[in-house]
Amino acid sequence: MYLLLILVSCDSSIKLEPAAGKDSAPVETVDDTGVTDDTGVTDDTGVTDDTGPAAPDLGFTLSGAWSGSTLGLTMLVADSLGDEALEFGATRWSAPGATEILLTAGEPPEEDLVPLDPENAPGTLAAFYVPTLHLDADGDGLQNDDEVFVGVGDTWALYIRNLGANMPLPGLVEGWNAIHVDFLREDIRVADPMTIPVDASLAEMSSIALAGTTSVDLPDDSRFGVYPSIMFEGGIALAGLLDEPASESWSFSLEAPPPDDHFSDLDGLYAAVELPLIYQDSHPNERLDDGDQLLHPVCAEGHAVGLLYIPPPTDLVVATSMTIYGIAPGWLATAFDEEGLSPFSADALLNLDIGSCSF
Repeated sequence: MYLLLILVSCDSSIKLEPAAGKDSAPVETVDDTGVTDDTGVTDDTGVTDDTGPAAPDLGFTLSGAWSGSTLGLTMLVADSLGDEALEFGATRWSAPGATEILLTAGEPPEEDLVPLDPENAPGTLAAFYVPTLHLDADGDGLQNDDEVFVGVGDTWALYIRNLGANMPLPGLVEGWNAIHVDFLREDIRVADPMTIPVDASLAEMSSIALAGTTSVDLPDDSRFGVYPSIMFEGGIALAGLLDEPASESWSFSLEAPPPDDHFSDLDGLYAAVELPLIYQDSHPNERLDDGDQLLHPVCAEGHAVGLLYIPPPTDLVVATSMTIYGIAPGWLATAFDEEGLSPFSADALLNLDIGSCSF
């Protein structure tokens, strides 16, 4: 199965880059009964004139902080599978968030269907759709450029037409299916299309709290500050998020995003990195600037702590990548190593120290 094999063999390091463009074709909305609106064949109860209720094709189960969100089902461009960045097409169906949502999808648009495996299953066509949750400020059912994603499902809807005999993935049927895709483990399996889970795992971590002690002797003019990492890359002076006299015991919390000038492009990810540290205020002027000496970072488990702030994603490629790697937007405390981010637990952040690691 050509496209499905590409799914599990492609490089899991999907780039955190926006797609080239987003199709904003008309979206089919769903009411509380699970029957699509504006079809011309349903009354207020969702019952067709002569044939009885339309049976749902797909079901979705929402979890996490989904309240106020809208479920969307967006086409995945099959040709982008295996590329460094996925590409998405139009959002074809949407519905207001609910614990359980039933969708009568019918047949997908013809332009969404592509050959599944021309060599081993000639004539079999398929279309992939990724379920998402977003905050639909304008109520049109579509995720627009400034509307935030709060969830991306890792179980996708898959429509198959002309199902062939040579299907290496058991359990697929003619019509609507669901497949669970695990990029990191390079695994794919058939799932129940009536219970597709969508978790609001991209809800913003809007605040972060840290506390600890200082185990080394410090000069009298030492100060504790939280400053953006880009200060140490380009020699620019920026205001810190915190600056106070150093002490033996300390605690602080951050409850707002950093200012705009703290952000930079981190390999395709727009984010801010803040460093909690002790410095010697040589001037003194109660702020870190040129001529001050860096003394110690804040430490957790022998590693210097970095505070990463990622804005809530408004691009589906970025939102999908964050979901794959288990990264939520907002504040994240982490060590930075050769393999990437190593986040610390909330408990570890309340038991930090200064003096057990170095820059």
